[in-house]
Amino acid sequence: MSTTAQIEANRENAKSSTGPVTPEGKRIASQNAFKHGLTSSQLIQPGENQADYEGLETSLIQ
Repeated sequence: MSTTAQIEANRENAKSSTGPVTPEGKRIASQNAFKHGLTSSQLIQPGENQADYEGLETSLIQ
């Protein structure tokens, strides 16, 4: 059971836990759940080049 002091402290802390406010902060936070590597459903990620990927793939297969 939480004490009255703990409940009040939690309420005060929650006031400053609002998440990102600026567009830049929101842009960064939007990538928090970004999947990459073996867990990704996409081979090419945003910002990567399809031709670069295919070149790497070809060089590794040879």
